[in-house]
Amino acid sequence: MRSLLSASQRLTSKSALSDYSYAVLDEISRIFKTKSGGVVCAFYADDVGFSKALIIAGSGDFASCVNRRLVSVIENSALTSAMTLAIEQQNHVLLDEFFVLYFSNNELEGEGYLVVMTLDHALTTDGASMLHVLCEHIRSGYRNVTLYGKLTELAYIDPVLGVHNKNWLVRDIRNMSHDEQRKTLLLMCYVEDLAYTESVLGTKYCDQLTLSLLDHLNTCFQKTPNVALLERDTFMVLIRDEPGHNEQTLERVIHTSIDVESATQSLDLTVSLVNFSDFPSYSAEQLVNVGKSTLERAKYDGVSFLAFSDTLASDMFGRYELLKDLRHAILNAEIVAYFQPKMNLKNTTLIGFEALARWVYKDGTFVSPDQFIPLAESSGLIDKLDQQMLRQSCQAINALKKIGIQVPISVNVAGNEIVRPDYFDRFKAVLAQEGVPYDMIELEITESQFIEEKSSINKHLSLLKTLGVRINIDDFGTGYSSLAYLSTLSVSTLKIDHSFVWRMDESEQDWKILQMIIGLGNSLGLSVISEGVETERQKAQLLALGCESGQGYLFSGAMTLQDTINWVQSDIQ
Repeated sequence: MRSLLSASQRLTSKSALSDYSYAVLDEISRIFKTKSGGVVCAFYADDVGFSKALIIAGSGDFASCVNRRLVSVIENSALTSAMTLAIEQQNHVLLDEFFVLYFSNNELEGEGYLVVMTLDHALTTDGASMLHVLCEHIRSGYRNVTLYGKLTELAYIDPVLGVHNKNWLVRDIRNMSHDEQRKTLLLMCYVEDLAYTESVLGTKYCDQLTLSLLDHLNTCFQKTPNVALLERDTFMVLIRDEPGHNEQTLERVIHTSIDVESATQSLDLTVSLVNFSDFPSYSAEQLVNVGKSTLERAKYDGVSFLAFSDTLASDMFGRYELLKDLRHAILNAEIVAYFQPKMNLKNTTLIGFEALARWVYKDGTFVSPDQFIPLAESSGLIDKLDQQMLRQSCQAINALKKIGIQVPISVNVAGNEIVRPDYFDRFKAVLAQEGVPYDMIELEITESQFIEEKSSINKHLSLLKTLGVRINIDDFGTGYSSLAYLSTLSVSTLKIDHSFVWRMDESEQDWKILQMIIGLGNSLGLSVISEGVETERQKAQLLALGCESGQGYLFSGAMTLQDTINWVQSDIQ
């Protein structure tokens, strides 16, 4: 019994199926003193004739038979009959020259294991009893290693497509030697518009497309790479011993065509590259993370390829530090609304204000809105920032009302925020809390954001418009909206981008665009306002074209609320 206890302890230490199966053969040979050896094979109960049964461990005379089909090794008809009987009866078969041990795993995998061991001498009665006790330990062990294998599969395999996932790739990098890492590149490949393709052609088609792309990636390099799925539309590719890759050599990856369901699908991929040799101190997780960050940066910059570098790392670190400070600033309401007046160009009277977010950094300098607004949008902070600007604008309306000024204030809002189901109620709640009428607030959304959210934004705008809220299209002329689309929108005002105003004397084309926008707005019954008015000449030209409203440094830049009140009072006096 002591030998059985020791054998059980040694078997328990094995968690991988192959290791466990070899240990089973070793323990049987040790206890029963057999030298000829045996095999462990995996089989399926419905596999008549053992055509699929595969040898997963071998010892003694059968040590070289691993990974071979059982039928190619076993030629003894008596042994074949014994194996068939073991499966039919789901029990062990003990004979004088060999025994066949049966272990079922139907409850976990739908497969089982046969242990076939040749004997140098027949088993005694005590030996047979000892073997039956050992078999109970072996049976329990096979269930455990199969469960462990299933958990490992769940951890390292994508359950939908059956391909390796991020965990597997990170483990692969961890297991590399320093020399192997030095010769390895990591690519991150993002498939553009895959979500749209799936919505049009279906999930089954996109699953096949993804698998076909995986096969294609395996053919793009001298050595077969390790490919894993990071997300539904993003692949990770480990390339070994090919250090010289760049945008030109990766052309087959970035722009490719693959066959899916008898049709050719053209794909454009955005690709990031991390050369492990340039960052020897990075952990596996860090290498994958910077690959993902570089990919996101490439997507943000609108480029198809970007390699991670020290310069980019420094820039990302600076961006990360700025994001931390931005989060703190927003959560502590440190970003303040400044107000730029909107003027009637004909008589230079005040007709409203635009609220502009201003952030004074901890060193006393202003952070450009072009820098922190996109960061707020990409990090999910824009919702809270928009709400703060709305509330500060309401408070400014009330402060101006106290000195006899009642003009609306326009507030910038992200298009993807307006389409949120709760935006309408939250908007009404802020105005109710501050006691501001709906017609005193205007919402400004950029033309490009109108286009991005065009499938759902208009119904949300219509709800706001029924309250009396005016909707302005900001930076008009810089996007690609069609006239047909523009005519369907619940908007009140077109706001001309400053670039057209600044260039109207330099470019006849910009002058004509400006003329067209103003004429279009007037013909559709929309108000037209121009930003970036800095000179009397620009003011006169805009008036000549039919634009009667504007804002810019000709009148005033953006001011704090107190400076705004002072500016208004001095103008009144």
